[in-house]
Parts: sequence; C-alpha cells; structure tokens
Amino acid sequence: MEKWLAGRAGPGAEEGSFGDLEGEVAAITSGCALWTRPGWHLHALRGEKRVEFLHSYITQEVRREPGEGAYGCLLTVKGSLVADLWAFLREEDMLLLTSPSAGPSAVKHLKRYALLARVGIEDLSERQVTLSLVGPEAGDRATLLGAALPGNDLDHCTFQRGEVTLTLVRNDWLGLPGYDLFVPREAAPALAEELIAAGARLVGEAAITARRVSAGIPIYGVDMHEKTLPLEAGLEDRAISYDKGCYTGQEVVVRIKHRGKINRHLRGLRLSEPPPALPVALYAEGGKEVSSLTSSAQTPGGARGLALVHRKYPPGTLLHVGAEGGPTAEVCELPFA
Repeated sequence: MEKWLAGRAGPGAEEGSFGDLEGEVAAITSGCALWTRPGWHLHALRGEKRVEFLHSYITQEVRREPGEGAYGCLLTVKGSLVADLWAFLREEDMLLLTSPSAGPSAVKHLKRYALLARVGIEDLSERQVTLSLVGPEAGDRATLLGAALPGNDLDHCTFQRGEVTLTLVRNDWLGLPGYDLFVPREAAPALAEELIAAGARLVGEAAITARRVSAGIPIYGVDMHEKTLPLEAGLEDRAISYDKGCYTGQEVVVRIKHRGKINRHLRGLRLSEPPPALPVALYAEGGKEVSSLTSSAQTPGGARGLALVHRKYPPGTLLHVGAEGGPTAEVCELPFA
C-alpha cells in the first residue's frame, strides 16, 4: 500500500497508471475511481483570526460557516498567481489543500504575514493522506463510511469511525461528483482496501490528467504559474468573488474585469499525435513560437492538451507542436465537447 500512496504503479504499467489506463479513465467517467493524490499538501491554519487573515489575501469569500469551504487564489500585488488552494473551515481550524507545486508557494506567502496576525500554519502532510473518490458512483462508495454525505460542493464534515478521525469533503473540481477524505496515514491503507473491495478502482496520475485535460482544469506549476493571471487560466467563475472585501491583487483583477479583455486564454488543443515530452513549444504558421503545450493526455476523444494561447489565435486555429510543420494542434474552447 505504501507503493500506491506514493503514486508508484506496478511493473510493466504505463507511466502514471496501474496497468490499464483505458479502464482507469472509464472508472472516472462512468464508475468510481480512487486517487491517492500523491504529493499534495494539507495544512492547518489556526488562531482566532484565521478567517479574517486568509480573507485579506485570497480572491474568494472565505467568511463562511464551519462545515463550508471555498476555492481561491493568492495573488501578487500585480495580480499574478502565487498559488491556488482549497480552504475548509472547521470549528477549531481551517484546512488548506494545495497541489504539489502550489503548496510551498502558498505557505511561504502566508507565513510572511502570519506572525503579525497571530495565526499559525501547521503542515499535516506527513500525518494525513488525501484519498479522493471521483465519478458518478463516488457518492455510493462514500456512503460506506457511515457519515451523512455533504450536500453542496466543498461542504465537509469531520467524524469518528471507530478509533479513526476522518474529514469528508464534497469536491467536484474535475466536473464530476467527487469526495475527498483526509485520513491519518496509518489508517489509509486499510480504508483504501475497503473502498476498493466495495467497487472503487485505483487510478494513477495519467487517468486523472486525462479527465483534467478533458474538463479544461489547469493545475498550478504545470498550466499556470507565477506570471499567470487567474482570468487567463479560466478561474474567474470558480475562484473569484467580486463582492468580497479587499485582498492583495484585487485592483488588477477588477480592472481586467471592467476592461473586458485579456490577451491570453487557457485553451484546449486537439493533437494529431501525443507529444514526446512536456512542456513543448507551439508554433503558428510562419514559424513563430506562440505558446507552450503544458498538459497532454490520451483521452477517449483522442490526444488532447492544454495551453495558454494568445487571443489572436482563436478556436479553430491550427498550431504546430515542437517545430514549424510539426504535428498539428487545433485550438479549441474548453471544456472539450
């Protein structure tokens, strides 16, 4: 079990899968997949002023009731991304879930201000494992845990199951029903085996990437970086509140909103063939390098990818991968149909 908790597949398996990528993708889209989120970070934000503190730095409204959650971004004063994160308010603390690249950036940024605000940030990643159930049947498997399922996206509950304390989160970020479980590391293998025995299928990073690309979901450190604006990455509807109070970078976000246009957009790409490695440059007709292909996957609809593309190359434009005259990449709206 420690093997799959670390995200390592078995001998002979395709990289990032457990030997049957097509079956793993099918479990996500039509059944129930179990993903261990290797490398993801979980932190606890503590202190009486924890909500007010995070509210000052995040793009989303986090002044919520215990049992509710939010997804938002931390920005620089120029409005570019520091990190994105999920925040879950509990009675005693606030849990922060971040992707492998976003975690260190988020913690470094928040710790710059935490001491003055009298809040503390504790890394729980060594003691807690995040297990995710994804797919149309995810709720059926989650009911086996014995807790009432959270009804709304990012609602959550913490409960006791025998001697183990679990936190269960409704998280539909991949565009499908999903539930995240924060589990003590020593209890995770047995719980995962129980879920697998009940019909959840263990999947690797390749299958998750295939779903993420199809749904047009960027990930920090891959498709969006410290020079990316959240509106360029298509995060406006999910991550930004225009009704909340001030936060770092808000002036830039509001100015872009009222100006009504941005130069780059996260786009899908229909690829004539899978790229050999990522990231790889994209070229327009005439040989001009115009972007980079940052994520790609073999999906049921063929080879597809994600890239930040300038608005002068609208959907329908044919770009080339790797070199002028290389394999083609058709620019598409997201999510893919």
